[in-house]
Amino acid sequence: MTKEKAVEQLVDLGMTKDEAIKEVNDICNTGIDLEHQIDFITRTTKIRPAMFIDGSDGPCYIPQGRLGPYPDADKDRSR
Repeated sequence: MTKEKAVEQLVDLGMTKDEAIKEVNDICNTGIDLEHQIDFITRTTKIRPAMFIDGSDGPCYIPQGRLGPYPDADKDRSR
């Protein structure tokens, strides 16, 4: 798996691109197999329940199976 594909998968789960790049670089620096680690993150994220988080920008809804809310353009999908 390439770093670019790993970043895309993490962004699809709700991370920002900068967060995903940092996460992938951290995984690569630890010596853990990138493909297995991204697969683990993806599988464990898919079973997370939906939740509300009171962040610094106000309350935010995170749908089931995501690490973060949908982007503003897709707000209608978030409920």
